[in-house]
Amino acid sequence: MRITRIFENTEYSESVDSLGRREFITLAAKHKALLLQSDDGSNPFSVDEFASLTESLQLEKYEYVGGAAPRRLIPVKSNVEVFTANEAPPDQLIPFHHELAQVQNPPQYLFFYCDLPSETGGETALIDSTLGEVHHR
Repeated sequence: MRITRIFENTEYSESVDSLGRREFITLAAKHKALLLQSDDGSNPFSVDEFASLTESLQLEKYEYVGGAAPRRLIPVKSNVEVFTANEAPPDQLIPFHHELAQVQNPPQYLFFYCDLPSETGGETALIDSTLGEVHHR
């Protein structure tokens, strides 16, 4: 499995297996977004393995308090919570937003997992809102 830094103009990638917990967290903090994918383009791990990876990072547990999107909890074997991103019908547009911006202390880290890629479209746009205001026309 390899990691690609998202918000950089680079093709650089490295093996996630060679990274320890601190190195992974440091990369995430420095580059804002990391894409984990297998070398052959197949799904790199199951939802349980994804949950295990996030648990292994030993981040402070964040209690999900609910947001505007309908979500459901996915049962996993690890001691972390994994939710669906959005249970709205696929024809509904999801505008750019700040995840859990309505809470006093929003999460420091977000992890997205794709179990079944969309046959068409399905991209998830990420915006680094710390870089300044985004103008939407």
